[in-house]
Amino acid sequence: MNEKEDLIKFVEELREWLYSIVHAPANHLVADPKLDAYRAAWKEVEARFDELLAKLRALTDQELTYMGLGGEQARLKLDAHDKAKRKYSFWPTLRGFKKVLRWSGLIIGSAIDASPAGEAIKELIEALQAGAEEEQEARDDKVKAFGWHQRALHPLVTGPELVKAERRWHALLD
Repeated sequence: MNEKEDLIKFVEELREWLYSIVHAPANHLVADPKLDAYRAAWKEVEARFDELLAKLRALTDQELTYMGLGGEQARLKLDAHDKAKRKYSFWPTLRGFKKVLRWSGLIIGSAIDASPAGEAIKELIEALQAGAEEEQEARDDKVKAFGWHQRALHPLVTGPELVKAERRWHALLD
């Protein structure tokens, strides 16, 4: 495949992946209070994918390269995204989710010059990123509280043993 075909495949797969995230039940990635808002936003954004795909198909390889969507720039972004997504697919953690969103947003951000439809898609990705960041902060707060709780309950547990306990707790939250 060439970069253009890879890019089109990326956008098509991104649409499917975002749909599955937004329409999944509340889980460790997307908190329940935000699901309705994400689903409502999806209804507006979903049609933008067809617009973006049509514009990308009409571009020449030279135009794609100029926008950072062809040549080595495209390969760098698409390969990094694929690596993040493979890792996330194998072990779906919140950190992995954020990495896939970050690379997806970077690629779609480059496509905004091709079509304003890319902006709506990027905004949804950024909203999901912001929600993931908030979820990560809430988990980090729990880990910190757990650490202080451990110290209060077990004043003799210090040093490496406490660090191991906090790491185990943090791993459970991811």
